Amino acid sequence: MEAMLITEEVVFKEPKKANDFPAGEHEIRHSEKGKQLIYVLLADERIAKVKQGTGAAVEQATMMMGNDKSKYLSSLMAGCIEIDGRPLVMEELAELPMKSYMRLQLAFSELNF
Repeated sequence: MEAMLITEEVVFKEPKKANDFPAGEHEIRHSEKGKQLIYVLLADERIAKVKQGTGAAVEQATMMMGNDKSKYLSSLMAGCIEIDGRPLVMEELAELPMKSYMRLQLAFSELNF
């Protein structure tokens, strides 16, 4: 008689608090419907969800920046990031501690460039 291999299906649980991250880690990577996501633990223990962007995000960022080209990256990032389940407003990026901002920028760049 052949032995049956039983595999346990692991169901992904979206991180909601700092304790959901492995000790010493500040990122959790996940793929959902073929799209990559990175969950980032911010310095104040809030959770950011960084998504792959679309052409629509580029168009929106272009409109938001107007004539101020220095706002392009921030507006592009804002279109791809949620913090604690709500969309990020571009101006919120400037208020983040540098450690949190850089973590978000690295995750955003990895997924979108």
